[in-house]
Amino acid sequence: MAFNITEFMSEISQYGVSKTNQYDVMITFPSAMDNLRINGVAPIETARRLHLRAEDVRIPGISIMTSDNNIYGPGPFQKNAFNVAFTEIPIVFLADKSGDIYKFFYAWMNQIFDFAGPGGNTSADNASYGVAYKSNIVSTIIIRVFDSTGKEQIKLTMFDAYPVSMNEIPMSWNQQNELMKVTMSFTFSHWKLDNINYTGL
Repeated sequence: MAFNITEFMSEISQYGVSKTNQYDVMITFPSAMDNLRINGVAPIETARRLHLRAEDVRIPGISIMTSDNNIYGPGPFQKNAFNVAFTEIPIVFLADKSGDIYKFFYAWMNQIFDFAGPGGNTSADNASYGVAYKSNIVSTIIIRVFDSTGKEQIKLTMFDAYPVSMNEIPMSWNQQNELMKVTMSFTFSHWKLDNINYTGL
């Protein structure tokens, strides 16, 4: 069937499109940081500002894990599903002038695995290199996608999420108008698409 431009325009006119810049990200506060103060600032205050600073995010992908099987002897393999895997979520945050966003994630990662000591700025000799209980360092991440009227169309909730990497940040005297950004990658145990209902199952 040949491409029909009229039919295509009718499809777009009727059902519209989703834009990648109409979203927000919400990250809950991990309990391990309840009593912390970072240079006098309660981390929960920084956490409340994160949704205003998340300038780039990716909706997680889904990968069905398969194994090659040949149940009928010689011949083409068949792939059989045996598990599911979710991709990590990279989120880029626009850094603030006081460095609170960077310090917040530094402190969170040090709470997960103590690589810098209890104060976060002591020598490595004081680090315990201990791992925190997972239940104390995880959070929930919510990504919402809106239409052009601001109505929520997609809502994804990632459970037991925590940061696993903080990317290096390039600095250069030649980049006079560049803004500092903090790129974090989060892992999570499972996720759900909130505003979807199956019928007929």
